[in-house]
Amino acid sequence: MIIASKDFRDEEYFVTKEVLERQGNKVKAISNDKKAIGKFGGEVVADILIKDLEIDNFDAVVFVGGSGAIELLDNDISYNICKECIKRDKILGAICISPVILAKSGVLRGKKASVWSSNMDKSAIFLMGLMLKKSLNLENY
Repeated sequence: MIIASKDFRDEEYFVTKEVLERQGNKVKAISNDKKAIGKFGGEVVADILIKDLEIDNFDAVVFVGGSGAIELLDNDISYNICKECIKRDKILGAICISPVILAKSGVLRGKKASVWSSNMDKSAIFLMGLMLKKSLNLENY
C-alpha cells in the first residue's frame, strides 16, 4: 500500500490493511519517506521507499488517499508505478482522491473510475471527466 509521508487518510490505510491481512495477504507500507504521519496522527514506518519499489515483488499496489497523496505522490515516480502495474498485469487500486494519480498516469484511459471530488486538483478531475465521457462511448472526444 502506497501512502504519503504526510496527511494520508489514517482509516483508509489502517482499515484496508487490517482487512487485507485478515484475508491472509501480506501488506507492505510504501512511502516517499521512511516515516509517515496520517492526517489524524497515525504513524507508519515504511517498509519500502517508493523510489525503491520493485513491482514484480507484489501482486497488487494500492494508493491510499488523503491530501498528502496529491501533494507528495502526484509525480512521475507514481505515474511510472501505475504504468508498470498495468504492463505487468498487476492489480492496481486507488482510494479517495488518489485515483487522480492513476488518471494523470494515463492508465485510466477508456476506463470507468470514481474519485472523491474536491477542489484539491481540478485539472486531474477534469481529465478524469474527459476519460469517463470517452468510456461512455463519446468517440474522439
